[in-house]
Amino acid sequence: MRILGLDPGLRHTGWGVVCREKENIKAEDWGVISPPANTAMEQRLVALENTLETVFKTYTFHAVALEKVLIGKGATSALSLAFAQSVCLLLTGRHKMALHMYHPTHLKKALTGNGRATKDTMRFFVQETLALPPLNHHAADALALAFLSTTSTPLL
Repeated sequence: MRILGLDPGLRHTGWGVVCREKENIKAEDWGVISPPANTAMEQRLVALENTLETVFKTYTFHAVALEKVLIGKGATSALSLAFAQSVCLLLTGRHKMALHMYHPTHLKKALTGNGRATKDTMRFFVQETLALPPLNHHAADALALAFLSTTSTPLL
């Protein structure tokens, strides 16, 4: 089973590919898409869509694990995240992938036991569990989403 994890953001979108064969879970690839900050929002979304399309075409996935947008961060921030999440949802639908969505608190609690775990704690968990070199926290969050999706029943 191969899962694509996506941590959407207008400035930075993390992505990570996790594969599970029986009890062996490994990270196959990961990265961060950072469209140029000085471009219009619609151009950032096009850059995000183009890069993610390449990821979708590079691998065969069984599902996509996506982080839910938090509304409590403020309307402007939530709206920016929602735009990026919409690109992720569009590509998931276009490629006819199953979708697993996780609230950040659920993700943190499931993986670290603490629903308020810090980004550094999450990054450490992913690096140690998947035996990876130091990661950007956007890529680590995406890998965490994919990892959780390979180990549990998805929550929508």
